[in-house]
Amino acid sequence: MTMKFAMKKFHLVSKYANYLTWDEKQNAPLIELSYVIFKKAWSPKKYQKWMNDPEVHKYTEQRYKKHSLKDIKKFVKEKNKSKTEFLFGIFLKKNKILNHIGNIKLGPINFIHLTAEISYFLGEKDLWGKGYTTIAIKKIINIARKKKLKKLKAGFYEMNKYSKKVLEKN
Repeated sequence: MTMKFAMKKFHLVSKYANYLTWDEKQNAPLIELSYVIFKKAWSPKKYQKWMNDPEVHKYTEQRYKKHSLKDIKKFVKEKNKSKTEFLFGIFLKKNKILNHIGNIKLGPINFIHLTAEISYFLGEKDLWGKGYTTIAIKKIINIARKKKLKKLKAGFYEMNKYSKKVLEKN
């Protein structure tokens, strides 16, 4: 099953483009998207642990592969050099400390048709169901909009009801 995000949808979410935190006065967590390699908070070993966790990737094609540290670093390096794929880390910021909690990728981008795919995962299982992926998707939609994209696609396994719910919110 594939969800499609048309330009109309971008307009609906544009009011959330600068949405950073729920309540700064209560010292609530801040979600940031940033290129993975440039953040000191990024840990290749933590990323590798997530990629090899059968529960984290239960509903992705990544579950069929064993990921080495070398594979992880190579993947991040390739995405950072790519002109059509953009890998972002999802970082939770609390009390000025950044914690890498997952990733979201925009691409590959088809610049002729102005379309792209998004893929994402939250590696920190104790943070599942708290709205962080929803915020990350809102932010990636804003990035896609700045790139003048007209349509985004996100695929998921039909039995992954949580991913379906997150995409329907956006």
